[in-house]
Amino acid sequence: MGMSMDYREYDDANTLLDSETSTLGKISGYDMSLGYLFNKTDTSVDEVALNASVLNGKSDYVGAILGSGGSYGSLKQTTTNEFIDASLSYKHTKRYKKIFDISYGLGVGYHAWLRELSSIQAELYSWYSLRPSVGASVVMNQFNVGVFTEYQYGLNAQMHASNPAADFKLGGVQTFVLGFPFRYNYRKNLEFFTLYTLSKQEIQKSDIVQSGGSSYYEPDSTSYQNSLEIGATFKF
Repeated sequence: MGMSMDYREYDDANTLLDSETSTLGKISGYDMSLGYLFNKTDTSVDEVALNASVLNGKSDYVGAILGSGGSYGSLKQTTTNEFIDASLSYKHTKRYKKIFDISYGLGVGYHAWLRELSSIQAELYSWYSLRPSVGASVVMNQFNVGVFTEYQYGLNAQMHASNPAADFKLGGVQTFVLGFPFRYNYRKNLEFFTLYTLSKQEIQKSDIVQSGGSSYYEPDSTSYQNSLEIGATFKF
């Protein structure tokens, strides 16, 4: 699994403060799912699934030294990133005319991003989320081509910084996901797939925290992420 990222932070005047960018594949990892199908008939099925993914990689930072008063672009360096995402979801799928699948569901999840800007400065963003989703697909012989959208509403969103050592309560997080799955049913118990997803994540600025006689806050940010996943599904 590979991911690209375009992350940007803005002040209250919507001026760009700093950014993190990476191309597809510079951040990579794995994604694993375990699902259970029930209430299965010729025209519908229910599914509960556990999903977990871990991604690691580098991004290019452009910004300024914290507290220096420097402008955007006065500092350029490489950031080390780690992303962890886990979810538990329920989905109901209904088949129409033997070729059209319509699905909807709801999940709960956890997301964390460890952003290591230097050996002495790291930031950990984390939150829980509610994740409603809807999707549709077309079944053609052994192939299944679809599209789905998911909305993630963040809960208890926070950011922990190491320098200065402080905990920030984020104003809110929401993520919009659009996915394009393609599946090939190789045989009864084995399926190959690709999944391309686009997402937009918005984080609202945090509260103001006092540390060492200075005031700090986490600014508004927007992140666009594209990911490509290639894998196999074993059925038993």
